[in-house]
Amino acid sequence: MSYSSRICLLGSLSAVGLLALAGGCDGDESTDNSSTSSTSTSSSSSSSSGSTGGGGTGGTTSGGGGGGMGGSAGGAGGVGGAGGSGGAGGGGGSQPSQQAYYRGDFDTDGVDQVGSIEWPGPNQAVLQPTGLTGGDEINSIALSPDGLELAIAGRDTANDTSVLNVYAPDGTGTPTTIVAAANVTNTAAEFTRLAYSPDGNWIAYVGALDIAGVNAVYVSPSDGTTVPKAVSQVPNNTQLDASTIAWAADSTHLVYTGDLDTHNVTGIWSVDTSATTPVPVPLVPLNLLSNNNEIAASAQFDSTGKVYFISSHTAGTDYLFRCDMDGQNLEVVPGTDLQNGGGQAEVGAWAISPDGLTVAFAADSPAAALLQVYVMPLSGTTSTVVSNVQATAPNTGTRGPVWGHLIWSPDGTMIAAVSDWEVNSTGEDNDFAAFLLPSSGSAGGVRIVQPSVADDNQDVGAISFTSDSARLVIMGDLVANNATEIYSTDDLTTADQSVQTIRVEEVPSGGDVDGILVP
Repeated sequence: MSYSSRICLLGSLSAVGLLALAGGCDGDESTDNSSTSSTSTSSSSSSSSGSTGGGGTGGTTSGGGGGGMGGSAGGAGGVGGAGGSGGAGGGGGSQPSQQAYYRGDFDTDGVDQVGSIEWPGPNQAVLQPTGLTGGDEINSIALSPDGLELAIAGRDTANDTSVLNVYAPDGTGTPTTIVAAANVTNTAAEFTRLAYSPDGNWIAYVGALDIAGVNAVYVSPSDGTTVPKAVSQVPNNTQLDASTIAWAADSTHLVYTGDLDTHNVTGIWSVDTSATTPVPVPLVPLNLLSNNNEIAASAQFDSTGKVYFISSHTAGTDYLFRCDMDGQNLEVVPGTDLQNGGGQAEVGAWAISPDGLTVAFAADSPAAALLQVYVMPLSGTTSTVVSNVQATAPNTGTRGPVWGHLIWSPDGTMIAAVSDWEVNSTGEDNDFAAFLLPSSGSAGGVRIVQPSVADDNQDVGAISFTSDSARLVIMGDLVANNATEIYSTDDLTTADQSVQTIRVEEVPSGGDVDGILVP
């Protein structure tokens, strides 16, 4: 059995040394999985700079003026007063180390909004972005690598047009319009899977800009100076779509996945977005793919720029592959092709470490149908198991992190997983909870939180670390069936914490948190 069909885009890939899959808080994604690179991060940035500090006012005597307000760079010195010298420039500022953005109808059923949370507190706010308030649809959000811009895509219900705007991080001020109805053919196009380039100069996204219902990958400069440019093939039918965007560290190339060539057959391509006429390059030959042998909706880069992804094009089994940006040197990652009693093990959830040097992956080895988590240096071929939660294979079904992503803490010491491991022999298959594992040393694991009742429809949907590695932010339907809410804890050792105690965003009847972004 292939796990590819169960892969979905979950978890904020906290990273400083990798390129990860990218996408805003979209309708079919539960978390913002933004692009990162070897030099910077996008909306999963681990530390962001503030604005340039202002200079202090000069003193009126021989003493200098006071220092300016902190920013991303020291501010200019203050103006010297009579007989005084200019003040010292402001010190560097930073974004809060424990912060999250989210979107959905979390205050009023049917009214989409963007919210933010900061810890300690929590201190919560509902943003009021100009042009996208009062019931407008919010489809995707992304934070720039320096933390100074918040991109929001939505539909202005007043005139039934879609927009992609860039705001200050608190949603205030006059926005910069990146895409509007005036510069696209299909004025009702929705923009999803927003992804900033590592240098912050470009925003990639998916949308049906040219033909209604026909989605493709586009890029636009983040200052809104030019019209959108298609960098993927533009399909000729409404059944095709793109599912992942991942920027390379050079902020020029990106990788995307989707069934843009054949309906229900997911492929993977790389493209040079700087080309006048971008030409996508398939990383796996299309003739090797089919409905049952395809690419999973995820892609990451290591520290050397190689592309990693899951594919079942070899005998219908999910392997972790890697190749060069041009598709050359395609191979199964050595050390990840494990065995079990039934033969070849399947690879489930996976992620590359923040420094781009190590991979964590789940595989049903040594016991079939029970996935354990392994870590392995990408320069080596020997993997080490780090999970020890459930030792015995289930009687029926499959257990473990079969879908989504394993999430590395930004400091590289922990791995979070969304899994249905059975802890007390009372669990139920497909009842997914949030687990925390060591990234090295003795194998272990603790279930941090699980749904309040055993129900196939109540699960943890996504889990992320804050940039200081000290807090988990969790999104899921853990209390009320069909109500997705936000939970958070800085207790990273206690098992089975109360969902009522750690819930930080409770939604009204009919409401939901549709996506979350954790810088």
